[in-house]
Amino acid sequence: MRIQETVKRNGPFRRQAAFVLAILLLQVVLHPAYCALLSIEKGAGQIKVSWAAGLGLVQIEKTTELSGGAWNNFGEPTADASVTDTVGGAPVFYRIRFVRPSILTQPAGLSVAPGGAATLSVNATGSSELLFQWRKDGASLTGATGATLTLENLDAGSAGRYDVVISNSVGSVTSDSAQVSISEPSGPPRGIFLGRFAGQEASGGFAVMVNSDGKAVMLGYSPVQGQGMVATNFTVSVDNSFEVPSTRGGTLKGVFAGDAVSGSFASTNATTETFGGVLKEATGIHESSSGYYEGTFGGLLAGDASLILAADGTVFVYTFSTVVGGGGTFAIIDASNKVSATTEFTLPGTTIPGVLSIDGALNPSTHKFSGTYGFGGIQLGTISIARVSVP
Repeated sequence: MRIQETVKRNGPFRRQAAFVLAILLLQVVLHPAYCALLSIEKGAGQIKVSWAAGLGLVQIEKTTELSGGAWNNFGEPTADASVTDTVGGAPVFYRIRFVRPSILTQPAGLSVAPGGAATLSVNATGSSELLFQWRKDGASLTGATGATLTLENLDAGSAGRYDVVISNSVGSVTSDSAQVSISEPSGPPRGIFLGRFAGQEASGGFAVMVNSDGKAVMLGYSPVQGQGMVATNFTVSVDNSFEVPSTRGGTLKGVFAGDAVSGSFASTNATTETFGGVLKEATGIHESSSGYYEGTFGGLLAGDASLILAADGTVFVYTFSTVVGGGGTFAIIDASNKVSATTEFTLPGTTIPGVLSIDGALNPSTHKFSGTYGFGGIQLGTISIARVSVP
């Protein structure tokens, strides 16, 4: 480590002024990169040694003998532009030693999902000017010359060990390596999500079931729009989102975040509604029968029927008939396996509301639901639904 030799003296100056000045000029010639002029202000019992601001961290040293004397640190390294010493009897000389970089806080490794961003930072000190150069696996990164490194749109090629070399006119130091890993997304939670459309807390609703392989099915009905929605066997993306057309018209968009799902439904009438729901518990009286069911109902209003049953017995039932259109509602299959539900619908081409009543029972051994349905209090036919997939 080279040492700044610019010297100021505390004591009688007349006899040694020319000698001190000669030393000062000599060092300016020999070490221009390390020179810093000192000034001295002498007061009552004290002396203030000052230098130009902006030098960063420096170490003040002093000695009582210029020729062969030992230079000793005066206090700790400081980022101030002055120090104060007491006036002694013997002459004292001062000089500045620039301080090589040292790291206060090392960059920390992290794991980031594909497409995400990462920020690495280092906290360092030393004499100015500190220069930074970040590296990945030992290779310098172009333009990465600050105390903070921001990485964006990360992919598998972004993984590696990152460090930073910090240097100044005295020397350099290299930080510890920080491992940046690209994590595989865990995907949405497996299970059944139930919820409502915004502003429709008393009727309608939706259910989504996600399998262990990321395949999903969604059933829903919006009383405001008078439109049902069905999407089966779609795949949730790696970022936990989905966008899928409804087989009954319109488009469903959503995203899973923890144990919740939220999104929107753009209907065929050019309006959009938002929805939100939560993951149901995987345990309950009907956990062995939970899943997605499909089937039909026959008779006067023949059509399709489907439901998603949660482990606690909560079920969302969806029906569709070319005569009365699609509709859906929540119901409960109780401990006796009985269910009674009325699915709302709007007659196609009108704004006339109606309900389709369903009464039946679940056979937990065969995982089949059977019963009857009616309209306006009149029984119209039978309904039969069987489980086709589980969470």
